[in-house]
Amino acid sequence: MGVDRQSLSDLERAITDTPNVTIVGSTTSAPAAVRAIASARPEVALFPEDAIDFGRMVAQQIPDLARTVTARAAAIRGSNVAIELKAVQSGLDGVVDISQSPSDLGRELDAVRRRIWTPRHQETLEALGGEPALLTRTLSFDDGVQLAVADLVAYGLTDEQIAGVLGLDVQQIRNRISDILSLNSLSHRTQIAVLRIMNRKLPLLADE
Repeated sequence: MGVDRQSLSDLERAITDTPNVTIVGSTTSAPAAVRAIASARPEVALFPEDAIDFGRMVAQQIPDLARTVTARAAAIRGSNVAIELKAVQSGLDGVVDISQSPSDLGRELDAVRRRIWTPRHQETLEALGGEPALLTRTLSFDDGVQLAVADLVAYGLTDEQIAGVLGLDVQQIRNRISDILSLNSLSHRTQIAVLRIMNRKLPLLADE
């Protein structure tokens, strides 16, 4: 997985004139990004809006110290609630609008750096259940049956279909799903499906 070169070039051009901002490096490669953040420890790492998953995976690979030093943000043009939701749930520290004036962009980057960035669509994100860093979490299970149920939920099966596969009755399946939700502090089965799929994804960090 990498970053599109054109997206990266557009981002570099947008922040070149931003006051008090110095570009210390850029790359389209995940391994190079991990090495750069770990060694240079920039105050902010920016990822184009089409590379939020890239940013989330890179964050999982950098050392803990670099993670505490470097804030991470998605760079977008304009206002986009869907991108904000994904960025928040991916554990990024903010979303910056690179189409605004250099001075305004500088203030927004500073808010990200200080971890005091506020979403433009805060109320909407809360209504949508925009739990911070949801997509970075790993599901926990009490037993193998819960794991099997989570897998089948992720495959899109109904409670009735899951019951048929596992040889249990429907109410037992519903109880198991409720237990998984409670154990992981989740609110609905779609979160189980998404997290089970995300937990299976491995970042493609092999050097080219």
